Amino acid sequence: TAERVAVSILISKDGTIYQLFGSDRWAYHLGLSTDIFTENKIPYQSLDRISIGIEILNWGALTKDSTGKWYPAAWNKITKRVEPQINCGEIKEVQEYKDGFRGFYGFEKYTTMQIESVRQLLCFWNKKYNIPLDYNSEMWDISKKALSGTAGIYTHTSVRKDKSDCHPQPELIAMLKNLKQ
Repeated sequence: TAERVAVSILISKDGTIYQLFGSDRWAYHLGLSTDIFTENKIPYQSLDRISIGIEILNWGALTKDSTGKWYPAAWNKITKRVEPQINCGEIKEVQEYKDGFRGFYGFEKYTTMQIESVRQLLCFWNKKYNIPLDYNSEMWDISKKALSGTAGIYTHTSVRKDKSDCHPQPELIAMLKNLKQ
């Protein structure tokens, strides 16, 4: 477990890593309620204080319009509530999931540079905080290990049913599986 470590990181599309604040600070980046702990019969604990958050800049879940073009799923909500003229443009780098993932069939792909930056950060944190680099296939769904605070690599999907980041892009999985090499 990374004690008193809760660095928040943002990785841009070109792979640039931005540390949003120092490792002596923490943020409420997971947004966990006690409900998920109760459902899984695990005592609540503030995982925000013992975890490191990486935000990979990405549109995330996508929806397909009637012409077959992909657009951010959030875009429909934004255009209805904020500004109808918003146009983010068609997303062309799409990871499709035949059986869906968290209710969506397409996600914007993470760039090669973003995946490499995640790899570098995980290797660095492994040396600095002894975070295990083992691939954990249960990270793509609610994980009792993650909720219990077991050290490892997890995603928002490991601790929240309403989140879809990170999505299991094959290139991301391949990188995670090869971390120990």
